[in-house]
Amino acid sequence: MSRSFYRLIRNADVPPIRFHDLRHNVASLMLAQNINPKIVKEILGHSDMRVTLYKYSHVLPFVH
Repeated sequence: MSRSFYRLIRNADVPPIRFHDLRHNVASLMLAQNINPKIVKEILGHSDMRVTLYKYSHVLPFVH
């Protein structure tokens, strides 16, 4: 996986990025678009919702 991914990045002539960075960006964008955190948790494969909410709470709107 990683060799193929990095080969694609190199051939696309884009700035280097780690696969994990893409995963983090996608999760952040989904939560910022108010996609249910349970769905994001399932997509990321987290076993516990607390992991998802802890790692990505910076993009969630504040609840008053």
